[in-house]
Amino acid sequence: MSTLAALAADLADRSDAELVQLLRLRPDAMAPPVANFAGLASRLSTAHSVDLALDRLNLPQLQVLAALAAGDAAEEHTPWLPELHALALLVAAEPAHNQQKHDGGTRHLLPLASVGSSLGRKAPAGDTPGPAFAGPLRSQPPAATTLPVPLRIRDNAAGSAMETLLRNMTGLVELAGHTPMESLRSGALGVRTVRKLAGSLQINEAQLCFYLELAARAQLIRFDSSALRWRAAAAGWLELDRTAQWLALVQAWQDSGRKPTPSTTLSPALPFSSLPHPEAAKVPAAARPLAPAAGHPQARTLRRNVLSAVRDLAVTPVTPAASATTPARAPVPQSSTSPAPDAASVLALLRWRHPRQLEELSKLVPDILHEMELLGLTGVGNLSDPGRAVSLGNWDAAGASLHLLLPAPIEHFVIQGDLTAVAPGFLAPAVAARLKLLASTEGQGAAGIFRFSQTSLEAAMAAGLDSNTILAFLRRHSSTAVPQSLEYLVTAAARRTGEHSEPTGPTAPALAASAPAQPATKRNPVSAVVPPRPEGSMRARGSAAADYFERADGSMPEPSEAEVTAQISRLRSEPVWAADDGGESGPSRVMEQLRQAIEAGADVWLQVVDGAGERERLLLRPISLVAGTLRARPPGSS
Repeated sequence: MSTLAALAADLADRSDAELVQLLRLRPDAMAPPVANFAGLASRLSTAHSVDLALDRLNLPQLQVLAALAAGDAAEEHTPWLPELHALALLVAAEPAHNQQKHDGGTRHLLPLASVGSSLGRKAPAGDTPGPAFAGPLRSQPPAATTLPVPLRIRDNAAGSAMETLLRNMTGLVELAGHTPMESLRSGALGVRTVRKLAGSLQINEAQLCFYLELAARAQLIRFDSSALRWRAAAAGWLELDRTAQWLALVQAWQDSGRKPTPSTTLSPALPFSSLPHPEAAKVPAAARPLAPAAGHPQARTLRRNVLSAVRDLAVTPVTPAASATTPARAPVPQSSTSPAPDAASVLALLRWRHPRQLEELSKLVPDILHEMELLGLTGVGNLSDPGRAVSLGNWDAAGASLHLLLPAPIEHFVIQGDLTAVAPGFLAPAVAARLKLLASTEGQGAAGIFRFSQTSLEAAMAAGLDSNTILAFLRRHSSTAVPQSLEYLVTAAARRTGEHSEPTGPTAPALAASAPAQPATKRNPVSAVVPPRPEGSMRARGSAAADYFERADGSMPEPSEAEVTAQISRLRSEPVWAADDGGESGPSRVMEQLRQAIEAGADVWLQVVDGAGERERLLLRPISLVAGTLRARPPGSS
């Protein structure tokens, strides 16, 4: 029995549960759906599919495969064989039917030469000299170096990062809604646009690039190809509570297939610190935000792998915030600490878990760790409670614990004699929206500053507000008495523009101020906002940027349960092999026979077609088969 035939028979003998596991682990095998088990075996045996499967393996699994390929199987390899067989990298076969020399005395053999050749193409950099993945079996991950971080410091750092993220993202969306951002023809933002935006938001350019990529992935901004502008796209974003906003951004980050934003040098005193002073962070010319070529086929997988590695290295004590029904957190002692792994330890663990991705890991892991710090998934290098819940896929627990890190919205502000209103914290969205109609925003930071002027008040009255409505709003939400100078200014603006009654048309919901502002409700974080899958929604909008995010990603989406079930039903309804070796399995079987002839030095009969279209049957001895090109010579010739 040939290797391909053995693999097809092995797949047909598997249970439905085993096939479901295989198709979820190797989704490329059913894209598009395959006709029969022989075709499935052919796809699973291609070099590309085998490369994707090997990228999932850790170091000991690759070492076991390499040992089997070299005929050096040992008893210590036995525990690893079921996992490799589940991935269809090893195929069960009786010893009597084994025509390959790579079974090592076990009841398994390598499915095709593509596994052995793929193992030889990628070896871990810096590994011991000799064959790929040689040396003693390293069944345990490397030891980690951690730094004890007080839980209060971790929570303060994570909460501050979350507040900064949401404040700057809100500012970016408002800015894009007021003044669309100019772009190059490709959709990327130019140097001048980036500097102008960074100055308007008063953040450094590296942070701005991260926020722009995140906003585009979360579909808060969209590309207008006809005007070459990026515009605000999310109408209800500003009205969402902060829990829903943060969960939407983190989910968009996890699903992003874009390269992480390059980070500047991190502080050596902390595992992962925030960016230094804005003057120290400049954007490389080759890494402009929203560039079409900024995708990476393994970006989604790498982000999840890094998040899980930090979680596994930082074992934190269980807190009451882990439950979605817990209303408040019990006091944490000042001496409570949690281990925070350094970047070298995270990278070492990922190298052990994914040794074939060393090049990508070395380049991208530091930047991904930096993005996690900007999102508040980590605080001073230690995974926060919301970050831990996100890494486990528990979005309800993430939303519940997030309320404990971010202060509740407030509905009051302080009006000073210099015609400014100071909000000593995060204002409720309804109050903030009304206040921004009446005054211009000044400064940056958690405490918002709003300046009243005759121009801003006249603009509010032109939008439909009158002096009585404005003064009633100010008296209701100001924790101090409204200064007489501001009352005079409102009256003067009313005289210049004329009194306007409350509108009754489409703008009424946005401008109604007679009713008191409703406090921000704590909606279910998952039901409040569920970001649609970026690929489908970007296509639905039909923008010119709809394709380049998806083109650059290049990753394989996980099949749905219905797709897997339909594929298994089709496999069960068809014979293992198509008639006359047709379909996908026919060419694969011919290629396998040629490789076996090359290895054995045997002669084969080939039917060839000459330049005139005439068929001829020749006896040849194959020499090599590379990239679909066969080199052969007549038997007995030199």
